[in-house]
Amino acid sequence: WSLIHIDDAASAFATAALEDLPGIWHVVDDMPVKTGDFLNYFAGRIGAQQPYRFPVWLARFLAGSYAVEFFTASNNTSSAKLKAASSWSPKYPTYREGIPEVVRDWKAEGFLL
Repeated sequence: WSLIHIDDAASAFATAALEDLPGIWHVVDDMPVKTGDFLNYFAGRIGAQQPYRFPVWLARFLAGSYAVEFFTASNNTSSAKLKAASSWSPKYPTYREGIPEVVRDWKAEGFLL
């Protein structure tokens, strides 16, 4: 998966508008991640147990083939084109830099204890 922090998505949109960049631009961080790796990292940051891993056959049985394909597919993309054509660069180059802020904000809002 290719992720993006909301602040970086907003700044990329603003940059594209202010620099009058026509076209379609991929806006993602610099570190594609497997769903399981992301969930393990996120669980660690919020003090939760690591998510359970299911065998693919069991996941297909419980959730269906579409859901399994959705969460296990490789959908990596890159912001290289936008970076080369503009002044934009992400504040959070990888999900590992963005998650601590998300966790802090969620705690401040009472979403996490």
